[in-house]
This record gives sequence, C-alpha cells and structure tokens, in this order.
Amino acid sequence: MVIDEWSLNTMMADLSYAYMARANTHEPIWEQPARTINDFALLQSKQGLNRQHVDYWVHRLHGATKGLSFSESNYQADVTGDMSTKAQWTELDLGKDAFQKLSTFARQHESSLFSVLYTAIALSLHIEGKLEEVVIGTSASGRTDPDFFDTVGYFTTMVAHRVQFDHHELINGLLASITEQINESMSYADIPINLIQQELGMPIDDGLLFDVYI
Repeated sequence: MVIDEWSLNTMMADLSYAYMARANTHEPIWEQPARTINDFALLQSKQGLNRQHVDYWVHRLHGATKGLSFSESNYQADVTGDMSTKAQWTELDLGKDAFQKLSTFARQHESSLFSVLYTAIALSLHIEGKLEEVVIGTSASGRTDPDFFDTVGYFTTMVAHRVQFDHHELINGLLASITEQINESMSYADIPINLIQQELGMPIDDGLLFDVYI
C-alpha cells in the first residue's frame, strides 16, 4: 500500500481508537466508513480538469525562469563531462535553541516554521546567485476535498512557486510574500505538475520547471 504522511496519521488515530476499544472488551464503532482512494480517482475523472486551477498556475508561472542558473563569476560548473550519481550534502547545526527561536520568529510574523526556512533558502539563493527570481518546488497534501480527509492513500503532489526578489525589500516583506503565495496555492494543488508544464509549453520529458525542491 502506498500512503502519504496524512494517511499515516489517520491510520494511527484509528488504530489507537480501535485498540482502546478492544482493550476494554468493546468492538470499535465508526460513525461512517471513510471514502476510498478509488472513490477519489473516479470522482476526479468524472469532474475532469479544473480549468480555473490550471489557469491559476499558468498565470503564476508564465515567463518564469526555468531551473537554477548562477552567473559564471559566482559558480564554476563542472566542465569535465563526467557523469556521476554521487550525491553531496551539507548539514547545518543551528544550535539547540534554533527551533524555539525560529518558531517564535514565525509567530511574530504570522507565518510558519516551514515558510521561514523556505524564505531563508530562497534568500540565500538570491544572494549567492544574484537572482532576480527563482522557481521552487515543494510538496502539497493534494487533499482539496474535505470528503476525503479521512481517506488512506497517496494524495501528495508537487507545486511550483515563483519567488521574485526586490533589492529594496526587507526580509519581512519577502517572508510575507512567500507565506501568502504558499498558503494561497494550496487550494490549487490538485493540478499535476506535468499538466501545468504542458500548458506552459514545457514537456515533462525536458525536466521539471524547478531545480530547487524544499
């Protein structure tokens, strides 16, 4: 079975309820059965593509800079031609009190911890690459229909955000802009990224619109 994190939380809540009922020699009673992932697929097929949602993404991403490109002065590409699957990674230790400080900062700006870290990464790319904009991919729950909030299945999808930078904008303004864009876009996350790219004239065979994924 393929599930997303939302499903795991749902399953654990149901399992806990059922376990406690059985431990007290009772049979668990459910108010109503949850709808299945098959039900969702059939409903989605019947409804067809939501044109308004497609247009939302086309409007947002039309003309956006594809991928991540640093100037030669800031980034020296590997020109050896050798291909490798070896991955590199860097761990940043922000200290034991980082979570508390960042969470407090997020609350003060009516944002979330995710949006704060998202903004920090975007700002770092902007400074390092002198970027005017960058398209960043991220995960979305894909659960736009409340009738399927209790359904176990894999709903998770990808969305792409176009982050544009203003050299005169303070970090507070950038955080507010990114937070608003992330929150607004969740309602339109039912459109698969490959269909969005097709609408933009970018076949999925040419790769994703973004090179950065948070």
